Amino acid sequence: MEFPKNLTSDQLEELERYLLSQKVASQNIPKSAESYYQNKVELLSKKLLIFRYKQKKNNGWYVRFYLGNRKYKTLSLGTSDQKTATERVLDKWRNLQNHLDAGGEVFSCTIQEELNAYRCHLSDLVKTQQLKKHTVQAKTSSLKKLSLYLSSFNKLTEVPPRVFEEYVMWRRTKNWDKSKHKNNSKPPTDQTINKE
Repeated sequence: MEFPKNLTSDQLEELERYLLSQKVASQNIPKSAESYYQNKVELLSKKLLIFRYKQKKNNGWYVRFYLGNRKYKTLSLGTSDQKTATERVLDKWRNLQNHLDAGGEVFSCTIQEELNAYRCHLSDLVKTQQLKKHTVQAKTSSLKKLSLYLSSFNKLTEVPPRVFEEYVMWRRTKNWDKSKHKNNSKPPTDQTINKE
């Protein structure tokens, strides 16, 4: 880029403002990934990364397993010694590989995925005549209510410990619509809710 030889004072001021704005913009760029780690060591052709967080107070080592599609699983190695961390990471990697080779999942499923898997399991039990169709229909009805009740949570880890304390009240008020139950306009009894 070439500048004219004789710049006016207005052009010089504009150029100075531009350079200043570029300097400010470059300072606002997020810090690189290198500043994210205190220390890091790549293992097994960059499939594993053991590292220490810069932001954490403890000095422990963590491992990041790269699993393809930009997905990774991070676990604590429970030690601040690098040699011990390297030994533990290889054991954890072997266990993870064996789990994956056996068809296991690494990432937790959503609540809805878990319920759908259970419904499929129930229909398999009907096909193999281990359960009656009527029993599975009753269970499926209860699963629909459970799915609706837990719809505000995504994963099982998000569900609070005493989530079902309000279930009875919810089932008899917010989940009960008289217009849908013309033959029985009363909300479900304790016996029905206990079965669910």
